[in-house]
Amino acid sequence: MKSVLVYESMYGHTHTIAEAIARGLGKVGPIKVGGTDDITVDEIVGADVVVVGGPTHQHGIATESSRLVAIKHAAESPDVELDDSATAPALRDWLDSLPRASSQMGLAFDTRINKPSILTGSAARGIARRLHRHGFTPMEGPESFLLDGSDGPLLVGEEERAEEWGTMLARRCRQLNL
Repeated sequence: MKSVLVYESMYGHTHTIAEAIARGLGKVGPIKVGGTDDITVDEIVGADVVVVGGPTHQHGIATESSRLVAIKHAAESPDVELDDSATAPALRDWLDSLPRASSQMGLAFDTRINKPSILTGSAARGIARRLHRHGFTPMEGPESFLLDGSDGPLLVGEEERAEEWGTMLARRCRQLNL
C-alpha cells in the first residue's frame, strides 16, 4: 500500500500533526509527506490512500485573505514562527487541481482551537467534501486535532493522538487489503 499525506500549515502545528499521522500510517507501507508544493499529481494518482489536512481559519479551509492575516500576525509577533510550508500554494487551490480519483481512499484532518466545532468550524469537513467531489472514497470521517488558542500550542497529548489515529488508519488499510 502506498500513501500520500499533504498538508497546509501556517505556524507548524498542522505540520507536526501530519508527521505524527504519517508515523502511524507508515506502519503498512511507504508514505510520502509534504506541503502543497511538495506532492505531485503523479504521486496522488499512484497512491492508494490520500490524507489531506490544514488549519481551520474562519470556520473552514484557509482562504487567501486568512493566510495573509496569519503571515502578517507571525511577522508582528516575536513568539509566533511561520512554518516552512506557509507560503506554499493554498490548500484550496491544491484540492481544486486534484485529478479524478480511481478507487482511492481519502481522509481529512485539521487543527483548530479547543472549542466546540459549532463555534470554531472545521477545515477537515471542507477538505473531506472536496476529496469526495474528486471521487475519493472516505475511509473514516474527518478528524480534528486541538490547539490551546489560535497560535497554539497543540494541546498536551494531541501529537500522540494523531499518531494513534494514523495507526488506526493503518489497521483499517490492512482490513481492506490495501
